[in-house]
Amino acid sequence: MLAKLDENQVAYYFDPVCPWTWKTSRWLVEAATNLSFAVQWRPFSLTILNNGSIPEEYAVAMKVSSRVLRVITQMTLAQRNDEVFDLYNALGEAWFEGSAQISGDTVEAVLTRLNLDRYRHALDDDTIDLELLEIHSYAHKLAGEGTGSPVLELSDGVGAYGPILTDVPKGEEAGKLFGAVRHLVLDSRFTELKRHR
Repeated sequence: MLAKLDENQVAYYFDPVCPWTWKTSRWLVEAATNLSFAVQWRPFSLTILNNGSIPEEYAVAMKVSSRVLRVITQMTLAQRNDEVFDLYNALGEAWFEGSAQISGDTVEAVLTRLNLDRYRHALDDDTIDLELLEIHSYAHKLAGEGTGSPVLELSDGVGAYGPILTDVPKGEEAGKLFGAVRHLVLDSRFTELKRHR
């Protein structure tokens, strides 16, 4: 299914419509640049996590997410990691740093702008949902019950939920935080660390 991580890679499982997940991704990009490791971008579904029971105020966003995640799943299985990153980056900038609403129109416009129209059919291909479920379930198992998006896999088969950040560290600070997170997650004695937002 998914390629195993090598020693210079981490995997980031994300739902593209989650603003907290977006903020963590910006830190991870910064840390990867600072420390010269590679990120494998992989899908995670908050809709699956919540068994389709979505509050009304999030219903539109979750519908958009489910469609985009089909594209991301297809890209992931085709080992098109750069395309996953480009798509997520463009959507996140539009939704969380720009003024675009989370909508199917934004998704389709971004696919066209990035010359990724060949994936447009995947938006409504529900046969991809089983493959998404498989990847999502693997990631959720890494983090455990009571967790969500994002999941960070720091070594093959070893990961955790988060971290959730209120601001994005830059440069050396991003690298230091990554080192601390990595140290904790890879220590088999570590279970949980949390504080109220």
